[in-house]
Amino acid sequence: MKQSILIIFIILSNLIAFGQSREQLISEIEATRTRIFNGFEVFLDPAKTLESRVNAIGTFSGIYDEGQIVKVAALVFNPKEAPVIRAAALTSLTDQVSKDKRLWDQVITWVQAPAYGKELREAALATLENLSFSFITQVENRQETINTFRNLTRDSDIRFRRFALGYLSAHGDSFAQSLLIDQLDKNRTDLVPTAEAISLLALNIHGDYLPTVNSVFQSPPDTASLVQGLLVLGKYAPAKEKIVSLFTNKKIKKRIRELALATLLNSYPDEADYLSVTVLNDKAEPEDFKILIMMNTMYKRRAEWARYKKNGPDTLHEIIKNMAESSVYPQLQKTAEEYLEMVQVVYE
Repeated sequence: MKQSILIIFIILSNLIAFGQSREQLISEIEATRTRIFNGFEVFLDPAKTLESRVNAIGTFSGIYDEGQIVKVAALVFNPKEAPVIRAAALTSLTDQVSKDKRLWDQVITWVQAPAYGKELREAALATLENLSFSFITQVENRQETINTFRNLTRDSDIRFRRFALGYLSAHGDSFAQSLLIDQLDKNRTDLVPTAEAISLLALNIHGDYLPTVNSVFQSPPDTASLVQGLLVLGKYAPAKEKIVSLFTNKKIKKRIRELALATLLNSYPDEADYLSVTVLNDKAEPEDFKILIMMNTMYKRRAEWARYKKNGPDTLHEIIKNMAESSVYPQLQKTAEEYLEMVQVVYE
């Protein structure tokens, strides 16, 4: 089983790291297998209290014994078992869900029906979160699964909405995209917070959401939404003016200005250089922000070293060179010197 292999791999890695012998490795593996087996024996014992049964497997994320797998699966399907036991049983069988259609069907049944109660629904959700997206995409009756997730986008619990919207958005689902765009257009947060809606929309690289995101970006409700807008709209031309203003406005928080600079460097490098010259020449700009500009520019130009080696020095480079030679601020001068060392422009 995958879980058994994973356990062995982790133990092997740890023992090799500490120079353990083959005998010690085998002993540790056997001890781990025994602990897991004994823990599930307690879990399967109906004479034990519910708390002790669940606690017995609390530190284990799976089962390796085939016989125990069958017995634990039976608990999942037994309606007479306490919900806490059925939930724990399902969670421990996550590795088996992709191999057992009955388990998969149980997950889908529980996750979409509040009538099954909090414990079973949360166990189903946890199982879905731990399954690979590729497996969910390949299940039988995929459209039925998609419909289930679409229904979850309106669930009263944000955790279920978040999972469903995340899965659907990552797979280019137009239904999920329309819901998120509609939320942003109406300035609402009934599905997820605004910043999260933007990040979910961005999962669909072919989505037609940039105009809506830009509308939010122009007057964001909070800093998180502003940041997400910067991350998403870097190459969207209508957002450029706003990005520039975030970089040049001294009243904006430093980390936002730095993110705006990074966005400009990636999307509009010539514009970023021109604006950086203005900021570096401005005596009213704080020293630490000028250092950030030099550091960001240094890493960007170092990555494109051949370009600047060929083209020779430009205005921005000359300004930094002057700072290295004559700045009265030690840290600023030190950063400028580091820049010159890393970005070795050839003077012709």
